[in-house]
Amino acid sequence: MRAAVPLAVLLVACAASANPIDREQGAAVADTTPPDDAAASHAQGAASRAPTLHEGLALFFPLDESGDDARMDRVSGVPLLPWQRTGFGQYAVDGRGTTAVAAAVNTGQHVVGSDGYHFATATAPALEHAGGSFTWAGWVSIDAPDAADPYTDPQTWIAKWNGIPDTYASHDHREYRVWYEPSQSRWRFEVSSDGHEGAMHSRVVTHPANIERAQPYFLEAWHDAELATINLRVSTRAERGATASESWSDGVFSGAADLDVGAQNTCTDAHLQGIVDALGYWNRTLTDDESAALWNAGAGLEL
Repeated sequence: MRAAVPLAVLLVACAASANPIDREQGAAVADTTPPDDAAASHAQGAASRAPTLHEGLALFFPLDESGDDARMDRVSGVPLLPWQRTGFGQYAVDGRGTTAVAAAVNTGQHVVGSDGYHFATATAPALEHAGGSFTWAGWVSIDAPDAADPYTDPQTWIAKWNGIPDTYASHDHREYRVWYEPSQSRWRFEVSSDGHEGAMHSRVVTHPANIERAQPYFLEAWHDAELATINLRVSTRAERGATASESWSDGVFSGAADLDVGAQNTCTDAHLQGIVDALGYWNRTLTDDESAALWNAGAGLEL
């Protein structure tokens, strides 16, 4: 195991803007790559149907890199670094548990969350939504349970969710998170109006789709400031899903929380054991045509 970052360094990083795993990969990874010809044809068709998808696009991570190097956003140049949480208050830059694999759209990243692996970066100007509308969209699958060593934690797809118990900050920085709740077999999306969570502070929308392990899902999570709603759509390769919505007129806090992919927070658990791919972030809501073009008849789309 590589040497962990000293505790004193971690506390400063977690409290401000942290950039935030050795077991062999035990769970089976589904081969989710569409045939090359079909994927190219779908991508060309989707791009022609929704040429506006680049408007308001702040980040897009194809997630096709490997090793300890950053996974780079194509739009704003924001790096996602592979990290391992090695204990409470200890973590290290380490790419051994984040592996390039066949995924929903070409290549994605398999993340061994059971060993604390995830991706993280300090917040960036591209992520400053100022309480307004924003959208996250991308593909994710959760590994089938390993019977010999089951991992049953809640599993996070995307989060900017730093808080007092794990950051030692003087105030909370919770903004939003999208996670899989195993007790319900559902995906959930939560936003906070003031950096705190709970009644009067945050709202959760739970999608009714029952999630199967080792299957790719296309998730779209968005805050619509104009309609005062938070929304979550969960689609399969075979079917574009319906949208679950909750009223929310209090806006979304915008602060200094890290962006984490595959973890709720750089310094806490709820790590993802599975595959993430083709992540995009817009500082607006998407039209229905744009959403359908991204899903792309189950083939997905890289921008």
